[in-house]
Amino acid sequence: MSVFSFSLSPAASSSESSGVTQSMSKAGYPYDNAPMERYFNTLKNECTNLYEFRTEEQMYQTVEEFAYATYNHVRPPFLQRDITLPNPTAATR
Repeated sequence: MSVFSFSLSPAASSSESSGVTQSMSKAGYPYDNAPMERYFNTLKNECTNLYEFRTEEQMYQTVEEFAYATYNHVRPPFLQRDITLPNPTAATR
């Protein structure tokens, strides 16, 4: 498989024909995915790992409640700070 296989895939050509532009930074740049990695880590540690779901519907309902209610409205704001942003305390020094 070549390095260019993803950019030449049917998904890439379908994206181009739909007017969608792929946005990928250079290889080895880990900061693009950091906010989503943090969210999924929080989702696992504060939600899904705490329950044993009997049905798929129960899991979807619990995750939806966590995502739309708990994560954005119940958790303290300092826990929601984007990890790619500089530390506000360090920035004022």
